[in-house]
Amino acid sequence: MLWQPRVACRPWLTLPCLRAAGLYWIDNARYWLETFVIMKHTMVYVGTLYTWNTWWQPGLASFFETFMMPMFCACSGYLSKGTPTADRCLRVLFRAWVPFVIVNIFYNWIDTGWEVMRGTYTNVLNSLEVSWFLCCWIQWRLLLPYICALPPSVAITVAYMLSWFSGYWFDSEPTFHQDEVLGFFPYVVTGYVVQLEHIRALDKPWIRRFSAGLFWCLFVATMTFAKVTYLGAGVDNYNLNHANIYNYYWMVRDYNRSYYYGEVDNASTTPGYWSFWTVRATGQVITWLFGLAFFGMVPHTKQVYSEWGCNTIYPYCLQVWYLKLLSDVLHIVTGSSTIPVHTWYATPMWLLNFAIVPFANAAMASRFMRKWTCFVFNPTWAMRLLMFAQPDKYSEADCAPDMRTHAISFCGFVGATLVVLWLSGGVACIKNAADCGRIPTELNSIHEHVPFRLA
Repeated sequence: MLWQPRVACRPWLTLPCLRAAGLYWIDNARYWLETFVIMKHTMVYVGTLYTWNTWWQPGLASFFETFMMPMFCACSGYLSKGTPTADRCLRVLFRAWVPFVIVNIFYNWIDTGWEVMRGTYTNVLNSLEVSWFLCCWIQWRLLLPYICALPPSVAITVAYMLSWFSGYWFDSEPTFHQDEVLGFFPYVVTGYVVQLEHIRALDKPWIRRFSAGLFWCLFVATMTFAKVTYLGAGVDNYNLNHANIYNYYWMVRDYNRSYYYGEVDNASTTPGYWSFWTVRATGQVITWLFGLAFFGMVPHTKQVYSEWGCNTIYPYCLQVWYLKLLSDVLHIVTGSSTIPVHTWYATPMWLLNFAIVPFANAAMASRFMRKWTCFVFNPTWAMRLLMFAQPDKYSEADCAPDMRTHAISFCGFVGATLVVLWLSGGVACIKNAADCGRIPTELNSIHEHVPFRLA
Protein backbone atom coordinates (compact mmCIF):
# COMPACT_ATOMS: atom_id res chain seq x y z
CA MET A 1 0.00 0.00 0.00
CA LEU A 2 1.38 3.38 -0.93
CA TRP A 3 0.02 5.17 2.12
CA GLN A 4 -2.20 4.48 5.12
CA PRO A 5 -4.69 7.31 5.59
CA ARG A 6 -5.29 8.41 9.18
CA VAL A 7 -9.04 8.78 8.98
CA ALA A 8 -11.97 7.42 10.92
CA CYS A 9 -12.08 3.64 10.66
CA ARG A 10 -15.05 2.49 8.64
CA PRO A 11 -15.33 -1.23 7.74
CA TRP A 12 -14.92 -0.65 4.01
CA LEU A 13 -12.38 2.14 4.08
CA THR A 14 -8.76 1.16 4.63
CA LEU A 15 -6.40 -1.79 4.74
CA PRO A 16 -5.84 -1.50 8.53
CA CYS A 17 -9.61 -1.68 8.97
CA LEU A 18 -9.72 -4.85 6.87
CA ARG A 19 -7.08 -6.41 9.07
CA ALA A 20 -8.94 -5.35 12.19
CA ALA A 21 -11.95 -7.22 10.81
CA GLY A 22 -9.76 -10.31 10.30
CA LEU A 23 -9.92 -10.02 6.50
CA TYR A 24 -6.56 -10.44 4.75
CA TRP A 25 -8.07 -11.28 1.40
CA ILE A 26 -6.79 -8.20 -0.41
CA ASP A 27 -3.22 -8.69 0.91
CA ASN A 28 -3.23 -12.30 -0.26
CA ALA A 29 -4.63 -11.39 -3.68
CA ARG A 30 -2.02 -8.70 -4.28
CA TYR A 31 0.85 -10.99 -3.27
CA TRP A 32 -0.10 -13.56 -5.91
CA LEU A 33 -0.87 -10.93 -8.54
CA GLU A 34 2.60 -9.45 -8.02
CA THR A 35 4.12 -12.94 -8.25
CA PHE A 36 2.39 -13.44 -11.61
CA VAL A 37 3.66 -10.05 -12.81
CA ILE A 38 7.28 -10.98 -12.04
CA MET A 39 6.87 -14.42 -13.60
CA LYS A 40 5.57 -12.86 -16.79
CA HIS A 41 8.45 -10.40 -16.88
CA THR A 42 11.04 -13.15 -16.50
CA MET A 43 9.86 -14.37 -19.89
CA VAL A 44 10.78 -10.94 -21.27
CA TYR A 45 14.13 -10.45 -19.51
CA VAL A 46 15.57 -13.98 -19.45
CA GLY A 47 13.13 -15.72 -21.76
CA THR A 48 12.34 -15.56 -25.46
CA LEU A 49 8.70 -14.49 -25.32
CA TYR A 50 8.97 -11.94 -28.13
CA THR A 51 10.91 -14.18 -30.48
CA TRP A 52 8.00 -16.66 -30.55
CA ASN A 53 10.24 -19.71 -30.66
CA THR A 54 8.28 -21.65 -28.00
CA TRP A 55 4.57 -22.27 -27.63
CA TRP A 56 4.34 -22.28 -23.85
CA GLN A 57 5.78 -18.80 -23.19
CA PRO A 58 3.08 -16.99 -25.23
CA GLY A 59 0.50 -19.29 -23.63
CA LEU A 60 1.58 -18.59 -20.06
CA ALA A 61 2.11 -14.89 -20.73
CA SER A 62 -1.37 -14.66 -22.29
CA PHE A 63 -2.90 -16.33 -19.25
CA PHE A 64 -1.24 -13.86 -16.87
CA GLU A 65 -1.93 -10.82 -19.07
CA THR A 66 -5.63 -11.63 -19.25
CA PHE A 67 -6.27 -10.73 -15.61
CA MET A 68 -3.23 -9.76 -13.52
CA MET A 69 -3.01 -5.98 -14.12
CA PRO A 70 -6.79 -5.36 -14.32
CA MET A 71 -7.26 -7.12 -10.99
CA PHE A 72 -4.37 -5.10 -9.54
CA CYS A 73 -6.31 -2.02 -10.66
CA ALA A 74 -9.44 -3.28 -8.91
CA CYS A 75 -7.46 -3.75 -5.68
CA SER A 76 -6.05 -0.22 -6.03
CA GLY A 77 -9.55 1.14 -6.46
CA TYR A 78 -10.76 -0.58 -3.30
CA LEU A 79 -7.84 0.82 -1.31
CA SER A 80 -8.52 4.34 -2.59
CA LYS A 81 -11.77 4.73 -0.68
CA GLY A 82 -12.27 7.72 1.55
CA THR A 83 -12.53 11.48 1.46
CA PRO A 84 -9.56 13.28 -0.19
CA THR A 85 -8.57 15.33 2.86
CA ALA A 86 -5.51 17.60 2.90
CA ASP A 87 -3.47 14.95 4.76
CA ARG A 88 -4.37 12.25 2.27
CA CYS A 89 -3.54 14.49 -0.68
CA LEU A 90 -0.13 15.23 0.81
CA ARG A 91 0.48 11.52 1.22
CA VAL A 92 -0.27 10.99 -2.46
CA LEU A 93 2.11 13.81 -3.33
CA PHE A 94 5.01 12.47 -1.30
CA ARG A 95 4.37 8.72 -1.43
CA ALA A 96 3.56 8.51 -5.15
CA TRP A 97 4.89 11.49 -7.11
CA VAL A 98 8.34 11.53 -5.49
CA PRO A 99 8.91 7.76 -5.97
CA PHE A 100 7.59 8.03 -9.53
CA VAL A 101 10.21 10.62 -10.47
CA ILE A 102 13.06 8.82 -8.67
CA VAL A 103 12.41 5.36 -10.11
CA ASN A 104 12.12 6.80 -13.62
CA ILE A 105 15.54 8.41 -13.27
CA PHE A 106 17.04 5.11 -12.15
CA TYR A 107 15.13 3.11 -14.78
CA ASN A 108 16.49 5.36 -17.51
CA TRP A 109 19.97 4.83 -16.16
CA ILE A 110 19.70 1.06 -15.69
CA ASP A 111 18.07 0.57 -19.10
CA THR A 112 20.53 2.42 -21.28
CA GLY A 113 23.81 2.39 -19.36
CA TRP A 114 26.39 4.87 -18.15
CA GLU A 115 26.15 7.23 -21.10
CA VAL A 116 22.54 8.16 -20.37
CA MET A 117 23.31 10.29 -17.32
CA ARG A 118 23.28 13.57 -19.20
CA GLY A 119 19.83 12.84 -20.65
CA THR A 120 18.25 11.16 -17.64
CA TYR A 121 15.59 13.77 -16.99
CA THR A 122 14.02 13.85 -20.45
CA ASN A 123 11.70 10.83 -20.09
CA VAL A 124 10.07 11.48 -16.72
CA LEU A 125 6.60 12.27 -18.10
CA ASN A 126 6.47 9.13 -20.25
CA SER A 127 7.28 6.57 -17.61
CA LEU A 128 9.74 3.77 -18.16
CA GLU A 129 9.46 0.09 -17.40
CA VAL A 130 6.83 -0.77 -14.77
CA SER A 131 6.36 2.75 -13.40
CA TRP A 132 3.50 3.34 -15.84
CA PHE A 133 1.20 1.83 -13.19
CA LEU A 134 2.35 4.35 -10.59
CA CYS A 135 1.84 7.07 -13.17
CA CYS A 136 -1.72 5.87 -13.74
CA TRP A 137 -2.40 5.49 -10.02
CA ILE A 138 -1.60 9.16 -9.48
CA GLN A 139 -4.20 10.15 -12.06
CA TRP A 140 -6.80 7.66 -10.83
CA ARG A 141 -6.61 9.28 -7.41
CA LEU A 142 -7.45 12.60 -9.03
CA LEU A 143 -10.41 11.17 -10.98
CA LEU A 144 -12.03 8.86 -8.43
CA PRO A 145 -13.59 11.45 -6.09
CA TYR A 146 -15.49 13.00 -8.98
CA ILE A 147 -16.57 9.88 -10.88
CA CYS A 148 -17.47 7.94 -7.75
CA ALA A 149 -19.58 10.78 -6.38
CA LEU A 150 -22.14 9.42 -8.84
CA PRO A 151 -24.32 6.43 -7.93
CA PRO A 152 -22.26 3.20 -8.25
CA SER A 153 -24.05 1.92 -11.35
CA VAL A 154 -23.68 5.29 -13.09
CA ALA A 155 -20.00 5.58 -12.09
CA ILE A 156 -19.23 2.14 -13.52
CA THR A 157 -21.13 2.92 -16.73
CA VAL A 158 -19.24 6.19 -17.21
CA ALA A 159 -15.92 4.43 -16.57
CA TYR A 160 -16.64 1.76 -19.18
CA MET A 161 -17.77 4.32 -21.73
CA LEU A 162 -14.56 6.29 -21.19
CA SER A 163 -12.56 3.09 -21.54
CA TRP A 164 -14.25 1.94 -24.75
CA PHE A 165 -14.05 5.20 -26.66
CA SER A 166 -10.82 6.69 -25.28
CA GLY A 167 -8.88 4.46 -27.65
CA TYR A 168 -9.93 6.79 -30.45
CA TRP A 169 -8.45 9.83 -28.73
CA PHE A 170 -4.79 8.94 -28.48
CA ASP A 171 -1.73 8.29 -30.56
CA SER A 172 1.01 5.86 -29.52
CA GLU A 173 2.44 6.68 -26.08
CA PRO A 174 0.34 9.70 -25.08
CA THR A 175 1.96 11.88 -22.44
CA PHE A 176 1.58 10.56 -18.90
CA HIS A 177 -0.05 7.36 -20.22
CA GLN A 178 -3.55 8.75 -20.35
CA ASP A 179 -4.61 5.90 -22.64
CA GLU A 180 -3.86 3.38 -19.89
CA VAL A 181 -5.40 5.64 -17.26
CA LEU A 182 -8.75 5.42 -19.03
CA GLY A 183 -8.30 1.92 -20.46
CA PHE A 184 -7.94 0.38 -16.98
CA PHE A 185 -10.27 2.87 -15.29
CA PRO A 186 -13.37 0.58 -15.16
CA TYR A 187 -11.52 -1.91 -12.96
CA VAL A 188 -10.42 0.87 -10.61
CA VAL A 189 -13.96 2.24 -10.31
CA THR A 190 -15.38 -1.25 -9.79
CA GLY A 191 -12.92 -1.84 -6.97
CA TYR A 192 -13.82 1.51 -5.46
CA VAL A 193 -17.57 0.83 -5.33
CA VAL A 194 -17.19 -2.72 -4.00
CA GLN A 195 -18.19 -3.02 -0.33
CA LEU A 196 -16.81 -5.23 2.40
CA GLU A 197 -19.92 -7.39 2.35
CA HIS A 198 -19.28 -8.19 -1.32
CA ILE A 199 -15.83 -9.50 -0.43
CA ARG A 200 -17.18 -11.46 2.53
CA ALA A 201 -19.70 -13.09 0.21
CA LEU A 202 -16.79 -14.84 -1.52
CA ASP A 203 -15.67 -16.45 1.74
CA LYS A 204 -17.50 -19.74 1.25
CA PRO A 205 -15.91 -23.18 0.76
CA TRP A 206 -17.99 -24.02 -2.30
CA ILE A 207 -17.03 -20.72 -3.97
CA ARG A 208 -13.33 -21.38 -3.33
CA ARG A 209 -13.60 -24.90 -4.74
CA PHE A 210 -15.58 -23.79 -7.79
CA SER A 211 -13.26 -20.82 -8.42
CA ALA A 212 -10.14 -22.96 -8.11
CA GLY A 213 -11.56 -25.49 -10.57
CA LEU A 214 -12.57 -22.77 -13.03
CA PHE A 215 -9.21 -21.01 -12.68
CA TRP A 216 -7.25 -24.14 -13.52
CA CYS A 217 -9.62 -25.04 -16.35
CA LEU A 218 -9.00 -21.60 -17.85
CA PHE A 219 -5.26 -22.14 -17.45
CA VAL A 220 -5.40 -25.52 -19.19
CA ALA A 221 -7.62 -24.08 -21.93
CA THR A 222 -5.23 -21.18 -22.56
CA MET A 223 -2.18 -23.44 -22.71
CA THR A 224 -4.00 -25.91 -24.97
CA PHE A 225 -5.01 -23.08 -27.29
CA ALA A 226 -1.37 -21.94 -27.37
CA LYS A 227 -0.14 -25.43 -28.21
CA VAL A 228 -2.73 -26.07 -30.93
CA THR A 229 -2.45 -22.68 -32.66
CA TYR A 230 1.31 -22.16 -32.34
CA LEU A 231 2.74 -21.70 -35.82
CA GLY A 232 6.44 -21.20 -35.13
CA ALA A 233 8.56 -18.07 -35.01
CA GLY A 234 7.44 -16.71 -38.39
CA VAL A 235 5.08 -13.89 -37.56
CA ASP A 236 3.58 -13.77 -41.06
CA ASN A 237 2.01 -17.18 -40.44
CA TYR A 238 -0.15 -15.73 -37.67
CA ASN A 239 -1.56 -13.02 -39.89
CA LEU A 240 -3.36 -15.56 -42.07
CA ASN A 241 -6.17 -15.85 -39.51
CA HIS A 242 -7.07 -14.28 -36.19
CA ALA A 243 -7.67 -17.42 -34.10
CA ASN A 244 -4.15 -18.12 -32.81
CA ILE A 245 -2.09 -17.50 -29.69
CA TYR A 246 -0.08 -14.69 -31.28
CA ASN A 247 -3.14 -12.55 -31.95
CA TYR A 248 -4.74 -13.46 -28.63
CA TYR A 249 -1.63 -12.38 -26.74
CA TRP A 250 -1.52 -8.98 -28.41
CA MET A 251 -5.24 -8.56 -27.91
CA VAL A 252 -5.05 -9.12 -24.14
CA ARG A 253 -1.70 -7.30 -23.96
CA ASP A 254 -2.90 -4.15 -25.68
CA TYR A 255 -6.68 -3.88 -25.46
CA ASN A 256 -6.62 -2.26 -22.01
CA ARG A 257 -3.59 -0.12 -22.44
CA SER A 258 -3.21 1.42 -25.84
CA TYR A 259 -4.81 3.47 -28.52
CA TYR A 260 -6.72 1.74 -31.29
CA TYR A 261 -4.30 1.12 -34.13
CA GLY A 262 -4.91 3.49 -37.00
CA GLU A 263 -5.47 7.23 -36.83
CA VAL A 264 -8.92 8.80 -36.93
CA ASP A 265 -7.79 10.54 -40.11
CA ASN A 266 -7.33 7.09 -41.65
CA ALA A 267 -10.66 5.71 -40.46
CA SER A 268 -12.00 5.60 -44.01
CA THR A 269 -9.16 3.28 -45.06
CA THR A 270 -9.21 1.08 -41.93
CA PRO A 271 -11.95 -1.57 -42.18
CA GLY A 272 -14.13 -1.72 -39.10
CA TYR A 273 -12.29 1.15 -37.42
CA TRP A 274 -15.35 2.50 -35.58
CA SER A 275 -16.12 -0.95 -34.16
CA PHE A 276 -12.67 -1.36 -32.59
CA TRP A 277 -14.15 -0.52 -29.18
CA THR A 278 -15.97 -3.86 -29.20
CA VAL A 279 -12.60 -5.63 -29.01
CA ARG A 280 -11.88 -3.82 -25.75
CA ALA A 281 -15.37 -4.61 -24.44
CA THR A 282 -14.98 -8.30 -25.34
CA GLY A 283 -11.59 -8.40 -23.68
CA GLN A 284 -13.04 -6.92 -20.50
CA VAL A 285 -15.63 -9.69 -20.32
CA ILE A 286 -12.89 -12.31 -20.66
CA THR A 287 -10.77 -10.50 -18.08
CA TRP A 288 -13.56 -10.52 -15.49
CA LEU A 289 -14.13 -14.24 -16.05
CA PHE A 290 -10.46 -14.96 -15.29
CA GLY A 291 -10.24 -12.33 -12.57
CA LEU A 292 -13.31 -13.44 -10.63
CA ALA A 293 -12.07 -17.03 -10.76
CA PHE A 294 -8.79 -15.85 -9.25
CA PHE A 295 -10.45 -13.65 -6.61
CA GLY A 296 -12.84 -16.43 -5.64
CA MET A 297 -10.08 -18.84 -4.66
CA VAL A 298 -7.94 -16.35 -2.69
CA PRO A 299 -7.93 -17.20 1.05
CA HIS A 300 -9.52 -14.69 3.42
CA THR A 301 -7.48 -15.57 6.49
CA LYS A 302 -3.98 -14.44 7.39
CA GLN A 303 -1.29 -16.32 5.47
CA VAL A 304 2.49 -16.41 5.73
CA TYR A 305 2.69 -14.04 2.76
CA SER A 306 -0.05 -11.60 3.82
CA GLU A 307 2.37 -8.93 5.07
CA TRP A 308 4.30 -9.02 1.81
CA GLY A 309 1.08 -8.62 -0.16
CA CYS A 310 0.44 -5.40 1.76
CA ASN A 311 3.61 -3.87 0.29
CA THR A 312 3.50 -4.80 -3.40
CA ILE A 313 4.72 -1.37 -4.51
CA TYR A 314 8.24 -2.42 -3.46
CA PRO A 315 8.61 -5.62 -5.52
CA TYR A 316 6.63 -4.05 -8.35
CA CYS A 317 9.19 -1.26 -8.80
CA LEU A 318 12.28 -3.16 -7.61
CA GLN A 319 11.72 -6.13 -9.92
CA VAL A 320 13.64 -4.29 -12.65
CA TRP A 321 16.84 -4.61 -10.60
CA TYR A 322 16.08 -8.25 -9.79
CA LEU A 323 15.36 -9.20 -13.40
CA LYS A 324 18.36 -7.31 -14.69
CA LEU A 325 20.61 -8.99 -12.14
CA LEU A 326 19.12 -12.38 -13.07
CA SER A 327 19.90 -11.71 -16.71
CA ASP A 328 23.47 -10.66 -15.85
CA VAL A 329 24.13 -13.73 -13.69
CA LEU A 330 22.73 -15.99 -16.40
CA HIS A 331 25.04 -14.33 -18.92
CA ILE A 332 28.05 -14.80 -16.68
CA VAL A 333 27.29 -18.48 -16.01
CA THR A 334 26.08 -19.62 -19.45
CA GLY A 335 27.35 -16.94 -21.83
CA SER A 336 23.78 -15.99 -22.78
CA SER A 337 21.43 -13.56 -21.05
CA THR A 338 18.43 -15.76 -21.86
CA ILE A 339 17.59 -19.32 -20.94
CA PRO A 340 18.40 -21.49 -23.97
CA VAL A 341 15.54 -23.01 -25.92
CA HIS A 342 15.20 -26.66 -26.95
CA THR A 343 17.93 -27.97 -24.66
CA TRP A 344 17.63 -30.70 -22.04
CA TYR A 345 18.21 -28.26 -19.18
CA ALA A 346 15.78 -25.54 -20.37
CA THR A 347 12.79 -27.04 -18.52
CA PRO A 348 14.62 -27.50 -15.17
CA MET A 349 15.96 -23.95 -15.40
CA TRP A 350 12.50 -22.51 -16.03
CA LEU A 351 10.97 -24.55 -13.21
CA LEU A 352 13.70 -23.32 -10.87
CA ASN A 353 13.20 -19.76 -12.04
CA PHE A 354 9.45 -19.84 -11.43
CA ALA A 355 9.96 -21.52 -8.04
CA ILE A 356 12.28 -18.69 -6.96
CA VAL A 357 9.91 -15.87 -7.96
CA PRO A 358 7.55 -16.10 -4.91
CA PHE A 359 10.58 -15.89 -2.60
CA ALA A 360 12.06 -12.99 -4.59
CA ASN A 361 8.71 -11.22 -4.30
CA ALA A 362 8.74 -11.78 -0.53
CA ALA A 363 12.34 -10.57 -0.22
CA MET A 364 11.63 -7.34 -2.11
CA ALA A 365 8.58 -6.68 0.10
CA SER A 366 10.36 -7.55 3.35
CA ARG A 367 10.85 -5.12 6.23
CA PHE A 368 14.59 -5.00 5.56
CA MET A 369 14.02 -3.99 1.94
CA ARG A 370 11.42 -1.41 2.91
CA LYS A 371 13.89 0.18 5.31
CA TRP A 372 16.75 -0.02 2.81
CA THR A 373 14.71 1.74 0.11
CA CYS A 374 13.13 4.40 2.33
CA PHE A 375 14.83 7.15 0.30
CA VAL A 376 12.60 6.24 -2.66
CA PHE A 377 9.36 4.90 -1.23
CA ASN A 378 9.14 6.68 2.14
CA PRO A 379 10.62 10.07 1.16
CA THR A 380 10.22 11.96 4.43
CA TRP A 381 13.55 13.58 3.56
CA ALA A 382 11.64 15.66 0.99
CA MET A 383 9.16 16.67 3.66
CA ARG A 384 11.98 17.76 5.96
CA LEU A 385 13.64 19.78 3.20
CA LEU A 386 10.33 21.53 2.55
CA MET A 387 10.00 22.29 6.28
CA PHE A 388 6.99 20.10 7.02
CA ALA A 389 6.44 20.24 10.75
CA GLN A 390 5.33 16.61 11.18
CA PRO A 391 6.89 14.27 8.61
CA ASP A 392 5.96 11.34 10.86
CA LYS A 393 2.32 11.87 9.84
CA TYR A 394 3.15 10.98 6.25
CA SER A 395 5.61 8.17 6.93
CA GLU A 396 4.91 4.52 6.27
CA ALA A 397 6.42 3.69 9.67
CA ASP A 398 5.26 5.23 12.95
CA CYS A 399 8.52 7.14 13.15
CA ALA A 400 9.91 8.73 9.98
CA PRO A 401 13.50 7.75 9.04
CA ASP A 402 16.07 10.37 9.95
CA MET A 403 18.28 12.04 7.34
CA ARG A 404 21.20 9.71 8.11
CA THR A 405 19.03 6.67 7.32
CA HIS A 406 17.88 8.30 4.08
CA ALA A 407 21.50 9.01 3.12
CA ILE A 408 22.43 5.36 3.70
CA SER A 409 19.38 4.28 1.68
CA PHE A 410 20.35 6.56 -1.20
CA CYS A 411 23.93 5.26 -1.25
CA GLY A 412 22.70 1.67 -1.18
CA PHE A 413 20.26 2.32 -4.01
CA VAL A 414 22.95 3.89 -6.17
CA GLY A 415 25.40 1.13 -5.22
CA ALA A 416 22.98 -1.63 -6.24
CA THR A 417 22.41 0.11 -9.58
CA LEU A 418 26.15 0.45 -10.15
CA VAL A 419 26.68 -3.25 -9.45
CA VAL A 420 23.97 -4.25 -11.92
CA LEU A 421 25.37 -1.92 -14.57
CA TRP A 422 28.93 -3.11 -13.94
CA LEU A 423 27.90 -6.77 -14.33
CA SER A 424 26.21 -5.97 -17.62
CA GLY A 425 29.01 -3.76 -18.91
CA GLY A 426 26.75 -0.70 -18.80
CA VAL A 427 24.58 -1.80 -21.72
CA ALA A 428 20.82 -1.87 -22.12
CA CYS A 429 19.07 -4.43 -19.98
CA ILE A 430 16.94 -6.23 -22.56
CA LYS A 431 19.59 -7.60 -24.87
CA ASN A 432 17.48 -10.02 -26.87
CA ALA A 433 14.42 -8.02 -27.88
CA ALA A 434 14.04 -9.43 -31.36
CA ASP A 435 11.63 -8.24 -33.99
CA CYS A 436 8.22 -9.72 -33.14
CA GLY A 437 6.61 -8.56 -36.34
CA ARG A 438 5.04 -5.41 -34.91
CA ILE A 439 8.14 -3.56 -33.76
CA PRO A 440 10.45 -1.74 -36.16
CA THR A 441 13.99 -2.92 -35.44
CA GLU A 442 15.55 0.31 -36.66
CA LEU A 443 14.25 2.28 -33.65
CA ASN A 444 16.84 2.84 -30.97
CA SER A 445 14.86 2.63 -27.73
CA ILE A 446 12.65 -0.28 -26.74
CA HIS A 447 10.51 2.22 -24.86
CA GLU A 448 9.35 3.74 -28.12
CA HIS A 449 7.13 0.69 -28.62
CA VAL A 450 3.96 -0.19 -26.80
CA PRO A 451 4.61 -3.97 -26.76
CA PHE A 452 7.93 -3.67 -24.93
CA ARG A 453 6.73 -1.44 -22.13
CA LEU A 454 6.48 -3.88 -19.28
CA ALA A 455 3.22 -4.48 -17.48
